[in-house]
Amino acid sequence: YMDDTTPVQQIFATSSQLAAIGEHKLAAEGFGQVLRIMPENGIARVNFATMLDKAGHATLALEHFAQVADGANIEPPTQATARLRYGVLLLSDGLGLCTKNDRSALRHTAECNATKTERLDKGVHYLALLQQLSAAEAEATAPSTAHQQALGTANRRLMGQALKFLGRFPEAIAQYAALRENTEELAALPAHDRGLYTFEYAVLMEEQGRYADGLYGEALTMTDTKAHA
Repeated sequence: YMDDTTPVQQIFATSSQLAAIGEHKLAAEGFGQVLRIMPENGIARVNFATMLDKAGHATLALEHFAQVADGANIEPPTQATARLRYGVLLLSDGLGLCTKNDRSALRHTAECNATKTERLDKGVHYLALLQQLSAAEAEATAPSTAHQQALGTANRRLMGQALKFLGRFPEAIAQYAALRENTEELAALPAHDRGLYTFEYAVLMEEQGRYADGLYGEALTMTDTKAHA
């Protein structure tokens, strides 16, 4: 239990511990309390938004991520983390809009598709920005954690899916191609996931009139025997 007399450092530390053990709702309440005391604390706002997302409040989380992703006087590492999580949430949440899994009343409307396009375009912007910064940093020093994560297989895949929806096919192909080059991270994934990513890449290539038979064959060799090859 924490009240207004509890030191902010203790609230932050306790909230971090709650987050580490999966108590996302309680952690969100704690980080929210820190923000009421220190509304300009970018780290607390990023953590608050992250916990809101994990607790199932994606729309509210997006609002708080946006404040840090485009905020002034934010420390670069904090802003990079905000942009990464904001971008990923925009894409992961946006790809589900207007699909059979979307139960909202707007599902079949032009407004839904416009919202989806806007969200995916914005998510692509932030992750592409981090990817570009990572490439620039690699020439001078080690990329930041957020920049490295933007190059990861899961985020490459999200980018590829979003870019395909947006009709930006050359960029989508480039993301899948780069994903396949990340051999160390791909090797750590289950064979089914690697097969799925390769299959999606093959479909994208085929739809663009490019040779894909070899990719389909490669996907089949990766897919485990229990999968629907």
